[in-house]
Amino acid sequence: MFKLKSFFLFILVGAMIFLTGCESSGDLTGTISEKAEISEIRSGFTESVERLRNKSYDNLVFTKTAFSFPDELESVSELKATPLKGKSVDEIYEYLCDAIDFLTDKEYTDEEKRHDIRFVDADYDDKNERYPYSSPNIDEYKNGYETEYPWPTVGNDDYSLDLMFGVLRSFDDGSLVEYDGVSSGIRQMYFMISTAKHPVVFYTEDLTCTDKYKLIDGEISIADAAAFAQNYLDSLDFTPYEGNIPKSKIVAVNVVNIGNGNYGYNFVVAYTYKGLCFNFDDRKETDSGGLFVDTDYDERDYSGASGSIDMIRTDKVCRFFDVANGVDITEGEPQTSVITLETAADKISEFFSGFMTFYVDNVSVVWLSEKKSGEMTMPTYPCWKFKMYANGDIYHTFVNMITGEVYLYIQVPN
Repeated sequence: MFKLKSFFLFILVGAMIFLTGCESSGDLTGTISEKAEISEIRSGFTESVERLRNKSYDNLVFTKTAFSFPDELESVSELKATPLKGKSVDEIYEYLCDAIDFLTDKEYTDEEKRHDIRFVDADYDDKNERYPYSSPNIDEYKNGYETEYPWPTVGNDDYSLDLMFGVLRSFDDGSLVEYDGVSSGIRQMYFMISTAKHPVVFYTEDLTCTDKYKLIDGEISIADAAAFAQNYLDSLDFTPYEGNIPKSKIVAVNVVNIGNGNYGYNFVVAYTYKGLCFNFDDRKETDSGGLFVDTDYDERDYSGASGSIDMIRTDKVCRFFDVANGVDITEGEPQTSVITLETAADKISEFFSGFMTFYVDNVSVVWLSEKKSGEMTMPTYPCWKFKMYANGDIYHTFVNMITGEVYLYIQVPN
């Protein structure tokens, strides 16, 4: 059931291609001497950071780097992230009906819901109807068109809403469309950020920022709006499934000029498990994450997905997209001894030996998921992440905390 508590597939533009550092029999292997207990890394983290700042690398610069290490991390393990499935079509349909009641301001009859909810995953296309009404309703869907992963979708004159891979993927109440005076007919996703029409005027990952901006109905600070949006995420049940499902966390904000002296907040949402974020791409001034550079190295594909949640009023969310990660987590053998911060930096420096100079923006601990062709389950690794800049590009660089393997992908900002 869709319920109030106390109060996914994200489609990237471009291809993500990673470079992977090859392990040798020498310094690049994850040996015991390169590791330490997590508790020791935490207690000595400040000293390790200072040593890195003072260490002379020929290709890494740490002078302005922000470092973080999770306070409550006790162990890590390799994870398996498996898409949610198993609910009957009727159960999913009932959940979406409840979601409609909660998310929308209008009361819809059972007949209206039965007409508007369409299953766009079906191999079915009524050429006489426009999307999504060209897809079957629940009665037609259950007559031989069901798939393993149902994708019920609503796109009527009032709002858009869909559920994908077991979680609510998107919702748009049409507020920004109406504000812009756009006649779009059936509602679909209407993204806030547009370089030409809605430029970003400010971006920050500091969600305690007290800067205020005027939304349609009045001023509200970044901090207060972020708290409101996070409370919204925490209060909403995004899935009819139970299990070890990642949580949603606001991690950054784009302040967007929506015209007529008003602004909107476009919050970046990452997924977390046991307090660690899943890797996400840089979302400064973009809803798409930018483009990704093809390389001649490792052709494996890794996830950098994140979502967004928009506010153009001080007391209401008008749109969200990909704010939930529809996977169930299975943990492997827990490890308490991991690659140290300084070892990770050494490995990255050696990996880039002979390359240009990289300016390290921040270092954190994340989960990195690998997407394998033809497989739905994604192996997921605990990693040190070094977000670095060189020649205007963003180098998302990772060191597996268990094995010491190095991964990299390059993002070209929009």
